[in-house]
Amino acid sequence: MKKTILLLVVMLLSLSLFVACGDEPLVDGNGNQTKPTTEATPEPTPEPLYQEPLTGLEKGSDYPNDQSPVAVMVNNLKSTYGNDAFPQWGIGDADVMYEMVTEGGITRLMAVFMDYNTMPTVGPIRSARDQHAQLMLPYDALLVHEGGSSFAKRLLGVGTGADAYDPADFSMYDHRDRTLFNNNPLINTTVGKWDAELMNSGKAQEAAGYTSGEMIANAVENGADDFGEPDPIFNFVSYKEPARTLSGGDAQNMFMQYSSSYYAGFEYNASEGVYYKTNTKGEPHIDKHTNEQLSFENVFLLFTDIVPYSSLGLDAGQLSHVDFSQGGYGFYFSNGTYEKVRWVKGLPHEPLKIVDLDGTQTDVLVNTGKSYVGFSDLTTMFNKCDINGLAIE
Repeated sequence: MKKTILLLVVMLLSLSLFVACGDEPLVDGNGNQTKPTTEATPEPTPEPLYQEPLTGLEKGSDYPNDQSPVAVMVNNLKSTYGNDAFPQWGIGDADVMYEMVTEGGITRLMAVFMDYNTMPTVGPIRSARDQHAQLMLPYDALLVHEGGSSFAKRLLGVGTGADAYDPADFSMYDHRDRTLFNNNPLINTTVGKWDAELMNSGKAQEAAGYTSGEMIANAVENGADDFGEPDPIFNFVSYKEPARTLSGGDAQNMFMQYSSSYYAGFEYNASEGVYYKTNTKGEPHIDKHTNEQLSFENVFLLFTDIVPYSSLGLDAGQLSHVDFSQGGYGFYFSNGTYEKVRWVKGLPHEPLKIVDLDGTQTDVLVNTGKSYVGFSDLTTMFNKCDINGLAIE
């Protein structure tokens, strides 16, 4: 009996010691019972992403931090005469390419490069248009062009008189300081040249102008402002994650009509995960610099009102007005799939955003890589564009 009592006493003492060694006592200072608590495990801090703003890819060791991108206006004219723009050169290195009608049904390209230090020779350069400039302004890109429309001049703030903007000069526009860096040997800020060999072979001047990263770097060194790295142009998927499969279904090939005579085609290459582009001639769109066909991980076809400025009561010949004020619908293609999206923009200084269809303006997750963005008129939406050979719905 004594042994049993002794054993019970030992067990009670052990239990009291265990409680005393716990995180908190079971009884507070007033004699009230409390529940033992444990300290919460802190959530791990997510590892930061170092994504390039134009592609969403991981920044490499040679990435140009705090540097402005460069946008180049590129001639896209097809013709049987000497002013035919093909083959273009250097555009295969662009991180983003925009295409839309500028006048008389003719489209023009704007190729955007994040790193002008590695930018190749690019051309043929053509004149600025306000619809392209509105896509460049929000990212503080330096815009390289040769001449420009009256509407582009007003938007860029460089005057409207003939003497204010020599159309024979190449220019790089520094939009914050309202400064043009024209060909000027006195201050050594040449940002474009004519290819004499091309012109001697029969090419028109408008199809023989070019720029290069070296020229642009030289202009920056001589006073052109570099505004720094822009915000990402899309809400990119993490480069640590696999590419997203889009929700709308299969998209192996697409045809995009911009006018009665200008269009673009895309064919998906599953092994490479890219869409290869055909040009407005229906041929593979080749970069003369690399002799390779243009390819993109992301393709956007967006719709809006595109009308001649003359229909708005303005004396502007066949120049086209692209309406960015209202937003609209479109299609996003990537990873051999597609989905319907909405786009919004607004004022010239506001960025283009790709958002969900639900009206919440939630940014669509965009896969990493190079992007092509085409704006087409609403009249072509259902009768001149197709996916996998079928009219879009």
